[in-house]
Amino acid sequence: MKKKMMSLLSVLFLSLFLAVSVSTAASIDGAKGASSSTDITWAYTKIDADGKVIEEGIIPMQSAENGTIKPQMVWKGIILENNEGAYFYPVGQSSGLYAVEDTEMIIKYQLSRSAKHRAWVRAYYTPGEEWAFEGTTSSLSALYYTPVDDYYLGWLKNLSSDEFTINQFEISF
Repeated sequence: MKKKMMSLLSVLFLSLFLAVSVSTAASIDGAKGASSSTDITWAYTKIDADGKVIEEGIIPMQSAENGTIKPQMVWKGIILENNEGAYFYPVGQSSGLYAVEDTEMIIKYQLSRSAKHRAWVRAYYTPGEEWAFEGTTSSLSALYYTPVDDYYLGWLKNLSSDEFTINQFEISF
């Protein structure tokens, strides 16, 4: 009888331990998902060659499970003429996406065509701290490590003679 009681207590203790472990793991995974930067809704401000605001809006996008960017609904994109630019920030946070030093960011965007342009991510309060790309391509996915604790904005500027459309844009970490 004593042996059966010890076996039963051992099984109950082991079951309780496993249930608590599984519950804790699910809570940790849930917390990671809730703070994921892929859940951010991005806003944009389009500016002309003189720096005047000509359009503002929200990008209805999110990342698919395979890492590609997909629109949540039909969206016309952001059309940039020669020397026009657009900067990107989380909705309600015009100073940008906050990240601590050494945060790994992934910058992704897709244009309607291959075009010469400049793309960069820069720190809002710390001048000179930025990642930049200048060249001709239709899409880009780049890795960037933040050099300082700051808010970060994404930028795209059309350097070609013809217009192009920004079809997708995202910064994730």
